[in-house]
Amino acid sequence: MNFKKWKIISPFILFGLCSLLHFGYTIMPNPISAIFFPVNESIFEHMKMIYTSVLVFCLIEYFIIKKENWLINNLGINPFLSGLINIFSFLIMYLPAKLIIGENMIITFIILFISNIITAVASYYLLLNRQIVSNKIGLILTFMLYIPFIYFTYNPIHNSLFYDTKDKLYGIPK
Repeated sequence: MNFKKWKIISPFILFGLCSLLHFGYTIMPNPISAIFFPVNESIFEHMKMIYTSVLVFCLIEYFIIKKENWLINNLGINPFLSGLINIFSFLIMYLPAKLIIGENMIITFIILFISNIITAVASYYLLLNRQIVSNKIGLILTFMLYIPFIYFTYNPIHNSLFYDTKDKLYGIPK
């Protein structure tokens, strides 16, 4: 397999990871799994799910890149930028759709898949580009961005981004 084919199938893999991670806390409800899996149906927790999925995917991708010996750059910044691109592209499509038609699981899945495609295309060009950021700085940014996800899982702000409309709660279910 070549790098381009890998990136073509990557939105499907990322979608599968998102689907698996979505139920992680339901399967293993504990304080450790709350760090990585969405604890409720709020928009914020789904942003955490998307970011975690991208991180897991980038870790898998790293080992495939090394195994296949592809000449790739920007491996350190790729998880950070890919995660941001995926979250922002999802929100840019999801929030207006939710306002116009309300909650619709099929539309949400389509939006998630489209944001995964956008992320795969951006990641493809980023990884083939010249080195733009050192790997160390990229990895530091990647993990620094995860800190707010952890903090706000346990200390959600009381606004619509953190509110689970299904279970009518903020944060971790009691």
